[in-house]
Amino acid sequence: ASYLNGISNYRKRTVDVMTCHSGGILDNMNIVGTDTVTLASSTCVESSYSISGTCNGRPHAEAHYTIPSALREQDPCGNAVASDADTRGYVSLSEVHSYNSAEMTTSTPQIADPDGLAASTHLKRTQP
Repeated sequence: ASYLNGISNYRKRTVDVMTCHSGGILDNMNIVGTDTVTLASSTCVESSYSISGTCNGRPHAEAHYTIPSALREQDPCGNAVASDADTRGYVSLSEVHSYNSAEMTTSTPQIADPDGLAASTHLKRTQP
């Protein structure tokens, strides 16, 4: 957290931590005024796991399977996933967290959003 908080040249940022006990960083990142949304793959006392029951049969780190799937609204095999819960046409970080909470089975995803940015923060879609 000290290293990340030493970075000062940004408007807002998203930090995604996929390690065992990653929820332990949330207290250090949950600082009002930093314009930071932090997603952690597990609680402070949990381990994070790889899963093998994926569409392509390859093992993936669970949170790093569900987060990109939610953001892209499709899994790595191109199958649609229902992550745009409010159907606004983009997936916010709040929706990513909700999707992860529903889809992850081996650990409990966490979010820190002290400035309330997650509901309005999303990736910009580009046209091919």
